[in-house]
Amino acid sequence: MTRTRSIRQRAAVRRITLHHAARRAALASGWGRRHRTATHRPNGDRA
Repeated sequence: MTRTRSIRQRAAVRRITLHHAARRAALASGWGRRHRTATHRPNGDRA
């Protein structure tokens, strides 16, 4: 029981850390910013 529990906890932690790392990398590279500006620019230009 403890073994499966630890594995589950490890998986959850790993998933959270991976998600954070991916998000940080995207922000650092500017991909997230680019995507946001791309979607926001059209509206602003049109208006």
